[in-house]
Amino acid sequence: MNQKQEGVFVGIDVAKDTLEVAVRPSGERETFANTEEGIPLMEAFIKRFTPVLIVCEATGSFETRAVTDLAASGLPVVVVNARQVRDFARATGILAKTDKIDARVIAHFADAVRPDVRPLKDREAQRLDALLPGVGSLSICSLPRRIASLPHRSGPKKLLKRTLRGSKSVSRTWTRILQIF
Repeated sequence: MNQKQEGVFVGIDVAKDTLEVAVRPSGERETFANTEEGIPLMEAFIKRFTPVLIVCEATGSFETRAVTDLAASGLPVVVVNARQVRDFARATGILAKTDKIDARVIAHFADAVRPDVRPLKDREAQRLDALLPGVGSLSICSLPRRIASLPHRSGPKKLLKRTLRGSKSVSRTWTRILQIF
């Protein structure tokens, strides 16, 4: 009944400041800073193993840079719902919760479940997602600050207008907001 492991699976537990990486089946683990300097080091560490699959939990935004960089390097990375991994850990009898244990559980989840690798959104779409989370909950007062913080060489206003122009679901409110800018 034991399924033979084929290949190497990597689990990444993502936190605001750190990336805890666990490799299965070797059991190697390493911690990296979740920074511009730490992510390339993590990438080099992972590439040594030529993984079949890299899995990390969705954290809201802390995983975005690392996942984007790994995918841009051609590595097979997928972001999964944290609830799925928690349920998997519970089903396998692992109730303790530390970053190192979580990374190991995520690697085991990658091996057992093998979630499909899906194409990631491009950087422009990710920037818009960061700008417009929960569109319905944005206040008119917070929008200018959010737009101004969006880095884009042609300007946040142009990026937002160009993206929303193609959408058929742009409401009158959004049309008025865009006219303000």
